[in-house]
Amino acid sequence: MVEQAFRPFSLIVNQGSHGDAVYFIIQGKVGISTKGQVAESFLVTLGIGDTFGEMSLFDPGPRSADV
Repeated sequence: MVEQAFRPFSLIVNQGSHGDAVYFIIQGKVGISTKGQVAESFLVTLGIGDTFGEMSLFDPGPRSADV
């Protein structure tokens, strides 16, 4: 496990990129959104205690959303 810090409003995970990590939120919040052919859709906000990226450990396909 490696602790990482990100600046506010920075892109952590890019939709369509290869994933190989799961993230645990220990401080702050992140927004999850997807890009469609016409527009971007905001899905949810995650906070302390939440995780994201776990599907990349089981599915070799590209990331399904921006974080």
